[in-house]
Amino acid sequence: MPNVMIHGLYIRGLFGEALIFKSRNERQRQGLHPNAATFDIIIHALLEKIGNHKAEKLLHEVIERGLMQK
Repeated sequence: MPNVMIHGLYIRGLFGEALIFKSRNERQRQGLHPNAATFDIIIHALLEKIGNHKAEKLLHEVIERGLMQK
C-alpha cells in the first residue's frame, strides 16, 4: 500500500508529499520499511525532478539496507 500512495503522489506532481509520506510511514509503522520498489519509485522521481545528487545519495541508502548489491 505505501508504494501505491508514493507513486500516486509522485504522478500528481506532489513529490515533496511523497517523501514526507515515506518518512512518516517509516516512523509510524515499526517493522514495515521501504522495499526496493519504494526506492525505485523515489529514485526515478529524483532523477526526473531534482537531479542526480539526491538520487545517488538515496541509491547508497538502498545498498546499505541490502536491498541491492553494488
